[in-house]
Amino acid sequence: MRKREPSRAFVTLAVAADAAAIVVIGGGVVGSRKILSLTGQGARVRVVAPEIADRIRPLLADGRVEWVRECYRPEHLSGARVVVAATSDADLNAAIARDARQRGLLVCNASSAEDSDVLFPAIHKHEGATIAVHTGGAKPRYAKQLRDEVAALLIEPSGTLVGPASSRSSPTSKTSSMPVPHRPPTQAFHASLPRKPGERVTADGSPVDDQPEAAGGIA
Repeated sequence: MRKREPSRAFVTLAVAADAAAIVVIGGGVVGSRKILSLTGQGARVRVVAPEIADRIRPLLADGRVEWVRECYRPEHLSGARVVVAATSDADLNAAIARDARQRGLLVCNASSAEDSDVLFPAIHKHEGATIAVHTGGAKPRYAKQLRDEVAALLIEPSGTLVGPASSRSSPTSKTSSMPVPHRPPTQAFHASLPRKPGERVTADGSPVDDQPEAAGGIA
């Protein structure tokens, strides 16, 4: 089966958590996944749903999630800047997306990347650094794989970041689903990188560095 290519271009930004008034419609499997991703990055979320998944109930106590225990109505979008339509009903999600756009709001339709203004990238957080990878909604599994590949390149076996940031001692914070072991990049990872005309590569696909390292700075 041919992979779907993204039909829209997306601008990748980091938005201050306290500046994003987010409403999530739906508290089931998909909705709870979005809520955990958002609250894990410091956002506070209002969720509209008659019921919510058990795993997001603890977030009610610390104020990270406000639960409106009702079925969706357009007035639930009042005060929002970003809307996440994450019910199990694709038609309802599409209707929520239309309501949001009529109010000039950005929307993520969990049923359709093409109908979304906002996407959730695959994220890995470590020692104050954030790796975020997306494919415009076309290949989410590949985005997660690539996220893990990049994280493996940047994290030392000791668990610290490669480079100057490795001296920090702040605790690790991750939103990726599994710990990322330190490992060399795979052939698939190297194959995904853009190549210059005539560039030579090794057997595993990594580029051959024909130039000596620049002294005293960045080449």
